[in-house]
Amino acid sequence: MINTVKHILTLTKIKISIAAMVLTGAGFLMAANHESMELLYVCLGVLLLSSGSAALNQYQERDIDGHMERTRNRPLPTRIISDTGAVALIVLFAGIGMGILYMKTSIIAFWLGVLTLVTYNFIYTPLKRKTIFAILPGSLVGGLIPMIGWAAAGSSILRPEILTLAFFVFVWQVPHFLLLLVRHHSDYENALLPTLINRVDAEQFVRIAFIWLTTTAVACLFIMTFVSFHTIALKLCMLALPLWLIWYALQILNSKKLPTLMTISYKRINIAAYITISILIADNLL
Repeated sequence: MINTVKHILTLTKIKISIAAMVLTGAGFLMAANHESMELLYVCLGVLLLSSGSAALNQYQERDIDGHMERTRNRPLPTRIISDTGAVALIVLFAGIGMGILYMKTSIIAFWLGVLTLVTYNFIYTPLKRKTIFAILPGSLVGGLIPMIGWAAAGSSILRPEILTLAFFVFVWQVPHFLLLLVRHHSDYENALLPTLINRVDAEQFVRIAFIWLTTTAVACLFIMTFVSFHTIALKLCMLALPLWLIWYALQILNSKKLPTLMTISYKRINIAAYITISILIADNLL
């Protein structure tokens, strides 16, 4: 029983699904400034929808996952979960998730949820086999997720506060994916997937990563400009994050130890994003 649950959690990429739920909660709290049953409903809906979408992604990529060291032990390549079982779980999780968003949140939140699934599974996933630029619609999905929470709270998705958060998540995802390509480029080559490493030299790649890292830092500053913070200490913490990102971006630009520094920077940019979301949540709860 424990192993079965473990394999289902692997199929649904539970860590990523929880991250999506947290992003949704951040969007809701920024709009509502308080907890409510609607917060529970939208977070649960997104968690289940994300789980179904992640399972569908693994189902779509089950052929190439078996050729990659990082993914060959997933439940579908190893046949621990059958294709039929995976489809049943996809329908269950995604169906219940969309049902909760439709019945318990707003219609805009529901359609944003549908849009994230369509973009991730039917635009990003197929494009991933053809072009490195698939990272753009993949990153767009991340930007849409906090908007679901914001819309569930009844606020307009055209407000600058949520647009700046969505922009931050989008631009954070791009260097996240770029650095991931560096860490696992051999796996991508084995699976015959396009990688940036094969198309640009090391210096060009460093410049691209530097640009996106600094853009992520600028996105942090946008949040400070358009979001009204209730706690000065948390706003000062937000100010430190872009400086931290720029410092690491400069290290990448000047370093000759690219693989090691890329791995470190991959971790640092994710930490910066998690801290940003945590600050936004804390500021609206305190």
